[in-house]
Amino acid sequence: MLIEFERFPSSLLVYMSAYMTEALEDLAGPESMLPPPDLWDRFLGWIDPGPPRPTFQDYVAGRSDPLRSA
Repeated sequence: MLIEFERFPSSLLVYMSAYMTEALEDLAGPESMLPPPDLWDRFLGWIDPGPPRPTFQDYVAGRSDPLRSA
């Protein structure tokens, strides 16, 4: 999956978030079990969202050029 979504890691986050939501719904059955404490790590913790993008404050402070950022 990492290779398949290599160019679009944010899409992989959305994709895996949908599966995590489905797992949470499955766990919230009649017995109302609590989800495992590492559920986020299992579904999303292993995905690198990529390099942080500059914020608006970075542009205002001159720390980033909006025309040259990827």
